[in-house]
Amino acid sequence: MKKLFRILFFTLLTIANLKAADLPVFYRAQHFQGNFPKNATEWATSPQIRYSTGNSRKGYDASCHTTNVLNIYGLINVNKLAYNMENLTSKPITNQWLNQNTGTIPNYFFGGDNGKIELNGKLKVDEFEFDIQQYLTSGFFARFYMPLRHVKINQISYTDKTSTTTAHYTDFESFLTNNFNTVLNENGLHNLTSPYNKTSAGDLNLSLGWQGKAKMHEYIQEISGYAELGVTIPTASKTPLDQVVYVANSYDGFYSVNARGVFEITVCNWLNGGLYGNFLTFFNQSRTIRMATDKTQSGLVILEKGHTQLNAGNIWNLAAYLKLNPFFKQVLINVGYSFTRQEPTHLDVRDSTFLSTYIAAQQADASVIYKETKDDVVNSNVRLKDWSQHVLHFQIGYDATAINNYKYSPTIYLSYDCPIYGKRSYKTDMLGGNIGLTIKWNF
Repeated sequence: MKKLFRILFFTLLTIANLKAADLPVFYRAQHFQGNFPKNATEWATSPQIRYSTGNSRKGYDASCHTTNVLNIYGLINVNKLAYNMENLTSKPITNQWLNQNTGTIPNYFFGGDNGKIELNGKLKVDEFEFDIQQYLTSGFFARFYMPLRHVKINQISYTDKTSTTTAHYTDFESFLTNNFNTVLNENGLHNLTSPYNKTSAGDLNLSLGWQGKAKMHEYIQEISGYAELGVTIPTASKTPLDQVVYVANSYDGFYSVNARGVFEITVCNWLNGGLYGNFLTFFNQSRTIRMATDKTQSGLVILEKGHTQLNAGNIWNLAAYLKLNPFFKQVLINVGYSFTRQEPTHLDVRDSTFLSTYIAAQQADASVIYKETKDDVVNSNVRLKDWSQHVLHFQIGYDATAINNYKYSPTIYLSYDCPIYGKRSYKTDMLGGNIGLTIKWNF
């Protein structure tokens, strides 16, 4: 697959403005978004291709501490995996080992990190992004954007965090070795260390926008920028229900509306500074997913499924950058910083049988003052919480659109995007390149 991506990339180089879109995701660095062809004329066409690649074993957990990518949501609490699940008798192995009342593991009465495991693995990402921008009249333009992504998580292993001096340590180790995968299989999941390997198109983004510039005086030579509004149409594959380890290729089947824009100031012939912003809001959807059944559950393993309405959190991205061209007008050096955050996702359970026994028992127990709802429990899942990412961006490239008199204006950039801090996100540096061509038609 890696060879295929390389062949495709270098083939496209032979046939190929830098203003590709980027749809932010938590598992890789966001791309630099400040460039745009200021001198594009009416009815010009700008196709662009971006290839980027990255891999990482590191991520940031809920406390913003560095950990393995598969541990950003915390340790897997094996003790509590089956708490409050319905119809456990239909799953004899799960019932035998994990039933909260009669199961073997809960009756070890582990405390602290005993009975918990840490997953470790490695992420590899390869991306092609295809962007076509068609300029219209009076500064308006239309744009088509589609990514193609190959995501692989492999070299997966686990570490038992149970103290070796704890009673039943050996028994718990034996369960992990001989029975845990059977429990996962019984609940429709692949083995714990099964790799994830997926290639598919990402979500399609269509937008309309306007760009312009104005000459200034004295300390500022020029101001310029663009604004656009678009829709994201889900064409990527959805979250697999049979994988413990996975990442959604794009936005997991959600339609969204997005707005983005840039405001840039030209201070002198060789120095520009700018601000960039991007915002996505998602339409709700209903479907069956895996949901937490107890607030003390953590990590990547969730056994129970149920039907729910998903209310995905908004994503916003802010950036500041400097563009330098001290040598030639067409040769640019870009340095930037960006902050990206997705707000928490909220679930509204739409399943009458999910957690029904637990909720009924609470209602009948007069000693329980605060009655938890199904939504309280499922929204305790750490995977639904907010994530954020701070990224430094570095680019160097050639942009012929800086000169007005070319009919065909090629653009070539090399980019490096490096996460420096984050929360529930991966620390995946991305190295890549862009190639584009702005064509001025003579109508």
